[in-house]
Order: sequence, then C-alpha cells, then structure tokens
Amino acid sequence: MKSKEQITIPDHTGKRETRLLAFVWNCGFFSRDVSDEKIIEMWRKSPARSLDDPEDETFYDVECLTPDELAGRINDESFAHTEDYVRFINVSPNLLYPDRK
Repeated sequence: MKSKEQITIPDHTGKRETRLLAFVWNCGFFSRDVSDEKIIEMWRKSPARSLDDPEDETFYDVECLTPDELAGRINDESFAHTEDYVRFINVSPNLLYPDRK
C-alpha cells in the first residue's frame, strides 16, 4: 500500500490531470453507498474507527490503489476472501490534496 504522500498525479501541460484510483475499505468501516468525497475524507483520516458501529473499537484503513495494484491483488488471490468494498474514483490533485496549490 502506498502512503498518502506517495500518490502522485502528474501535471504536464499546466492543466490538472485526473487519474483513476481504486479506494478499498473493510465493510465494517462504513457502508458502500457513501459519497466519493466521504471515501477520500476517510482515506485522509484513516486509520479510524467504524462510522456505522460506535461499539466497534477496531481501527480501519481506506487504501488507495492504482488499477494495476488492485488487479495484482486480485490475481494473486489475496482479495477473494476479504470483506472489502471497492470504489473507482477519477481524482484530481485538488480532490486528494485540497490544501495544496
């Protein structure tokens, strides 16, 4: 898993490019029908406790993977028996890093 600082989105021509990324989180962290913005917010805040179960003391992470990284995980059969949700989000640097200019 890449750290939040390692995810880069190139800016070649002065225009902000977007990049398709896979956000992966355990189903105990929060439901799958949350907004893209909430997923990215929880990626920034993670590890954190469940949003859906205040009694759950487990700390959960949201992972941010490239499609190739997710495919590698699936192909290596390390994803089939997890209880994770996946959301593909086309992101821009402003969405991932709103404090950067």
